[in-house]
Amino acid sequence: MTDLRVTWVQPEDLIGHELRQASEDGRDATAVAHRWHTAGGAPAPPRAGASQTPPDPRLRALAEELLDELAGLPSTRERYEPTDLAAIRSACPDWPTARDARERPDSRTAGARTADTMPRPQSGATASVTPDRPPSGQAPVSLTVARLHAAWLGRAAGCLLGKPVEKLPLRGIRAIARATGNWPLHTWFTAEGLPPDLADAYPWNRRSAPTSLAENIDGMPEDDDLNYSVLNLLLLQRHGRDFTTSDVGRLWLDELPAGCTFTAERLAYRNLLCGIEPPHTARYRNPFREWIGAAIRADPHGWTHPGDPGAAAAQAHREATLTHTANGVYSAMFVAATIAAAAGPTGTG
Repeated sequence: MTDLRVTWVQPEDLIGHELRQASEDGRDATAVAHRWHTAGGAPAPPRAGASQTPPDPRLRALAEELLDELAGLPSTRERYEPTDLAAIRSACPDWPTARDARERPDSRTAGARTADTMPRPQSGATASVTPDRPPSGQAPVSLTVARLHAAWLGRAAGCLLGKPVEKLPLRGIRAIARATGNWPLHTWFTAEGLPPDLADAYPWNRRSAPTSLAENIDGMPEDDDLNYSVLNLLLLQRHGRDFTTSDVGRLWLDELPAGCTFTAERLAYRNLLCGIEPPHTARYRNPFREWIGAAIRADPHGWTHPGDPGAAAAQAHREATLTHTANGVYSAMFVAATIAAAAGPTGTG
């Protein structure tokens, strides 16, 4: 029988990541690391989300014990890197405010109004879209809606561009692009003209290559990163801007398959299924809580607060704390605030 090695959740694979996290947030994990390695425990898998073979039950039990022990160690950085929004704001004397309150929709209906009234581009019209010009063939639309449409197209295009080279090192990406006449990057990646030795040295992402190379692109394929953009728009449609972190968790359980989540998101999902409430979902046996997942999800919080980076950051915080803490939350707030500033009435930050 083949073992089902679900990625990003095995205790024996998480312990190495938590030891690394401890070294970065000021916890002395020397004794824990010694116990783990002395018992035969392996480091974290370097690239994959799970080691190839399961350990013996004794080592898995030790990993669970040590994960909990690591969680109880004092951190020298915690007081300087809060996750609570009030504490973050108090550490930011220049917290941004709205530049033009008239641009801000009513808080409880923003999501629904955006979903119901945003003009849909006609087929074949997307090529003419710029941040300041609506799609051709449509009635004029507001500058804000045109920018939202451009932001969505940019989000999809950037995601699609990177899909086939996901997980490759920069040197590999450059080598592939140069070999196919695409460096500096100016179009999609292609396998046409790629030398076999380079293809072997830097293989395409196996899940993405069939739908994201220049020769096979047919629209935007499903992607876990873009799934969160859709989910956050759905979150605003259902709950408005006053959504809670628990609303986010409930939406995920209703609409997001567990297998479409990774790293911090998968562990928070597991914690929800175990009955753990937010924000503890972000902390319990989750060594990826300061990774980039929440930042990847943050775009819609900026889109829906044009000109109000402070409100965008606060909304991103509420959504991010389902899965992340500290730097993982700050990055989401930064992305949302930056997009809100760029999308504002004057289009400047």
